[in-house]
Amino acid sequence: MATGSEHGLKGLVWQRIKETIIADCKKSEIWKILILDHFTTKLLSSCCNMSDLMKEGITIVEDLYKSREPVPEMKAIYFMTPTAKCVDAFICDFKLKPKYKAAYVYFTDYCSDELFNKMKQSCAKYIRICKEINISFLPQESQVCFFSYHIPPRKLLDFVFMIIFLVVGLGVSFGTQFPY
Repeated sequence: MATGSEHGLKGLVWQRIKETIIADCKKSEIWKILILDHFTTKLLSSCCNMSDLMKEGITIVEDLYKSREPVPEMKAIYFMTPTAKCVDAFICDFKLKPKYKAAYVYFTDYCSDELFNKMKQSCAKYIRICKEINISFLPQESQVCFFSYHIPPRKLLDFVFMIIFLVVGLGVSFGTQFPY
């Protein structure tokens, strides 16, 4: 298994996750829960291991879709793809009785206004951060990755824009600045 200290694409992805997700909600000695969907589980396990996460203050890693015990005194980090299934699972965690003290939400890529508004209407008071981090690819080796997209393109133009967003996300992970 790869570790966070590995060089190349895996190391860059792990560094970006630490700088964007973990650093945002890191506070002294407070431990956190990390909740992942299937894609983000693969993504994270390709570039780090549990000991790397524990060094960063993550004490528990959970599956978004499985039944979980509430831990109302802890904050949860949600790292997920921006799909209706993920957003619905997230909302269920806060709908009746909140499972966690607060939520730090990170999407792998662009979250539609419809999904964002759905989250906002249902549980805005629990969301501390909501960001899109543009990592929608799996680093397989130090210089090889597989792209993932969660919405099948309906037209050629949709497909072209999807490829552009995937490549920009890869470039951002390398620290490349793109003029718009």
